[in-house]
Amino acid sequence: RACLHGFQVWQDDVNGPIKPNGKSALINCPLAPGGQCRTAVQKAVKEDCTTLVRTLGDLFGRDRLYLTTVAFGPPTENFQVLQDMAAVLPRSSFQKLGLSANSLRTAFSSISSTLSTMTSESAGTS
Repeated sequence: RACLHGFQVWQDDVNGPIKPNGKSALINCPLAPGGQCRTAVQKAVKEDCTTLVRTLGDLFGRDRLYLTTVAFGPPTENFQVLQDMAAVLPRSSFQKLGLSANSLRTAFSSISSTLSTMTSESAGTS
């Protein structure tokens, strides 16, 4: 997503320096120094994502819709948008796994168990 000035501020700057962690620097908007555009794009994406979840909740019933967001990445990464998306609905959850395959297996088992429970609940109310 581009900033208001048309710059893709979340893309790697292929001509820029490599950071000490080995990652490329991100493109900066030259019209708004200090990362203002990157912050604005981040906020807009968060609002878009949470609005979509809220709309789905309104359409299907917030108490009936269950959303699990799963963060699979380094523990230092920021997964706030996924956490915020899950927080929109009362029966949803957010799981931050790190990079462990065992954690991923546990998360999918938990999701599967939740789906089974919800299927049973739905069958009982039909």
